[in-house]
Amino acid sequence: MGEADNVCKFLVKRSPDAFVRFLLEPKEEFTVDVLSEELPAHPLRADSLLRVRRDDSPVVVHIEFQTDFKPDVPWRMLHYFARLYKLYHQEGLIQQVVVVLRRSSVAEEFVYPPERPLTRHRFRVIKLWEINGLELCAYQPLIPLAVLADWGERDALQSVREQLEASREGAAEKSGSGFADEVFCTATLARLKFSKQEVERFLPERVMRESPLYREILDRGKAEGKAEAILEVLSDRFASSFTPISEEVSAKLAILQDLEALDRLFKVALQAQTLDEFIQVLRSLEAEKPRVRKPVTSRGGQLTKPKHGKGLSL
Repeated sequence: MGEADNVCKFLVKRSPDAFVRFLLEPKEEFTVDVLSEELPAHPLRADSLLRVRRDDSPVVVHIEFQTDFKPDVPWRMLHYFARLYKLYHQEGLIQQVVVVLRRSSVAEEFVYPPERPLTRHRFRVIKLWEINGLELCAYQPLIPLAVLADWGERDALQSVREQLEASREGAAEKSGSGFADEVFCTATLARLKFSKQEVERFLPERVMRESPLYREILDRGKAEGKAEAILEVLSDRFASSFTPISEEVSAKLAILQDLEALDRLFKVALQAQTLDEFIQVLRSLEAEKPRVRKPVTSRGGQLTKPKHGKGLSL
């Protein structure tokens, strides 16, 4: 999972109603709930799941972002659909959409695979480079995605920068950190298509450093590195008596983001006499800081405005 996918998932969670308008083009009022991405049984996580409530019929929207379109996508979407149907079939229609970020020969030539006996499964594929950039910017929270859209003869980076500045001027209450998040998301996606130097010229890194999302992803990378180091120490010390390290330990370390807790666990991994001793400390840390996923609800067309803050300039 790369930075581009993380940015796309952030955009959906921040403005789910904008994605519903872009993907479904509903003509009536609606509300949106952001659902848990965890699907039951063997661990399977979707990129984004939205529940759209509207007058005529509810719909569950499953969005997968693909930096590069892979040949196994149709079979993966069928796998997702089986889980989704088990969870949400009583709630109405289930719609699946794959959003492809970068042009490739595989994506250009994609056709649905031959139908197998008794199995027929279809989903939408949206190729961003075929979407008009200006039309995509009409869905204001989706402006960062527009850097990968079709701008014809116009310079995409310059055009999107102008759209970012216009959106900030049109929302006087947008905080400095909120604008920095927009710049960071746009720059991350732009690097799929443009060189680092080209991106830096239009979307300077000094602005991105003010982004909470930028710092969160940096911390996440640090956390992943610490977790990997802990697993290496455990494997080196306890491989003879416990091979391999249990999935429970790996899974708990994978979701732990507290850098101080990871530092403490690294010391425990070096000093513990047994693996069980390490697991007891890991479980105690998990009990001290329970992680609860807060539900996110958004009404179509109504976004919560961030508090006023210090402005940033491109």
